[in-house]
Amino acid sequence: MSPPVPRVRLPIVLASGAVILAGGLATWLGYGPLAVALCVAALLVGLTYHESHGLTARREQRRSERLLRAFRDAAAVAKIVSITDRDGVITEVNDRFCEVSGYSRNDLIGRTHSVVKSGDNPPGLFEDLWSTIASGRIWRGEICNRKWTGEPYWVESTIVPVLGGDGTPHEFVAIQTDVTERRLAAQEQREQASLARLGEMAAVVAHEVRNPLAGLRGVLQILRDRRPEADEERRVLTTMVDRIDGLDRIVSDLLHYAHPRVIRRVPLTVATLLERSVALAGETFGSRGIVFTIEAAPCTLVGDPVQLEHAVTNLLANAAQASSDGARIVVSSRADSDACEIWIDDDGHGIPDDLRARVFEPFFTTRSRGTGLGLPTASRIVTAHGGTLFLEGRESGGTRASLRLPRGR
Repeated sequence: MSPPVPRVRLPIVLASGAVILAGGLATWLGYGPLAVALCVAALLVGLTYHESHGLTARREQRRSERLLRAFRDAAAVAKIVSITDRDGVITEVNDRFCEVSGYSRNDLIGRTHSVVKSGDNPPGLFEDLWSTIASGRIWRGEICNRKWTGEPYWVESTIVPVLGGDGTPHEFVAIQTDVTERRLAAQEQREQASLARLGEMAAVVAHEVRNPLAGLRGVLQILRDRRPEADEERRVLTTMVDRIDGLDRIVSDLLHYAHPRVIRRVPLTVATLLERSVALAGETFGSRGIVFTIEAAPCTLVGDPVQLEHAVTNLLANAAQASSDGARIVVSSRADSDACEIWIDDDGHGIPDDLRARVFEPFFTTRSRGTGLGLPTASRIVTAHGGTLFLEGRESGGTRASLRLPRGR
């Protein structure tokens, strides 16, 4: 086997050739040895500079590559990154995207970002987004997405169009920061300030309204009971008592929301919780022919049965009020190793997208009667148990209320 041929660097070969050429040329022209030496020295200096300059450029290139890799790795850890084609179909996501959303790469690639769309964003947001990036400009804004579990999360998003040779966007790179904790902290701060003002008002209402109502109700009930069953005045007095009871419930809702009770945790079964809640709702809405059906899977958790019953009953009432007479409302549950999930499905008119983000605001209601405190109270109770509550539209129509409560074992 022949010995390996030594690798000779190109600058050395060029330098050797230049020395021979310069010496031969100087000899042929009749110049002395000094001229030859100066010529060779000049050539060597030029070649040395060229070699040194090339080495510096290569060092800078390697440094830039290292910095680019470091920036990419840092972004992969701290940022949610996705790449889509010009039609918005996802072609790549990083691990952080999967970690925050709960979806796997196989769940995401080949689909659009509608897979994480929550429906709780301001009207016109996505129209503005697409018109901006389609024109080749960068879009920045905050988006509310939804995890695989159904929980909402908020991101600050920057979407950068990648232009092709024709000057039009061929791809889009979305770089997002999870700001859910900051958003929830700000929301909690606003709620605490509102609760402080609400608590002051509730104390006044309880003293100035509730106490006189109790006395008035007692007098009306005595007058009603003195009348014969068929007396028209008895019917009128019964209606007045019912209206006072309605006012008393409103005051109770206000006090309950303004002064939440301390949670008393005990073991309980979801089936029992649902049965008791459905029984209470049936007393109120049974006259309208509404049927509540329970499909509960075995599940136990640790929580306050009174407060959770109040929350579920409020959700059942909300579903019944949105449904027509004779409707069927299905209450189902399932369990995993960490939590119990409860779903309440109705076939009502649903919630418009532009109102869905407001349904948990205190005193917000689309009905002519009611305080708008049922859903906010239910949400506060569920949150105090470390759970989540949200509403979503059903493909078949109507609304689904989804609760997820940690088992707390």
